[in-house]
Order: sequence, then C-alpha cells, then structure tokens
Amino acid sequence: MYPEFAADAQRDRDNPAAEEFLKQVKESTEHADTFREAAHRFGLLKFIENYHADRYAEALEVLNGGQTATRVAGEDAKTRKWICKKCSMIYDPVAGDPDSGIAPGTPFEEIPDDWECPICGASKKTFKPFEEKVAA
Repeated sequence: MYPEFAADAQRDRDNPAAEEFLKQVKESTEHADTFREAAHRFGLLKFIENYHADRYAEALEVLNGGQTATRVAGEDAKTRKWICKKCSMIYDPVAGDPDSGIAPGTPFEEIPDDWECPICGASKKTFKPFEEKVAA
C-alpha cells in the first residue's frame, strides 16, 4: 500500500509525504527480511529440539527401567552426520549448509576449516560424529 500512497503523494506534489511513504516501504522490506531470517533459523532449531526431545524420552525410558538406546555414528563419510557439541545443531551432508555456501552432498571433512555452526557460531572443531539410534 505504501508504494501507491507514495505515488499519490508525488502526483499531489506532496514531497514530504512521498518521502515518508517511501521510507515506510524500505522499513517494511527490512522487517520482512528480518522475519524471513528468523523463520529460517527457527526451522533449523526444529531438528535440534527434536534431537533433545528424543534424548529426554530415552533418559526417561532408562529411569523407568528400560534399556539404554544403542547409538552408532554413520560409517560412510559422504552421509555421516555431525553434531555441534555446543548447541546440538546437526550437520547433514546430504542437505549441506547452503546459507553458508556449503553445497548439498558436501561431506563434513570437505567443509573449510573456517566454517562455523550456523546456529551458535562454534568452530568446525566443536563438531563430533553424530551417533544415531539403532533400531531395536
């Protein structure tokens, strides 16, 4: 609506109003970009929170007399996932990290050493092989 308002103000030769409406367009665009980035980050957090929920469910099972889940790290370097020890972000080489310039299909070992966790900023050295639950 602001672009239309700005055009109307320009036709009416009301430059201060036109400038204000154009400023509102810019601010609205910046806000939309901020919310898109936040939505993207929340999307990344979904996997972390699912991981935490699974671990808490497993711990509760053990407290109730169940067995500890067996976990193993993937053996194939091309598909082995890695987990950040600081925030639990899981790097999946199948998906890569396109936001950081890491193409899908990039094994963790081929990521540049200066790459950082997209969630918490931890260094690549902070990651360890992700041990996935083995089906019983």
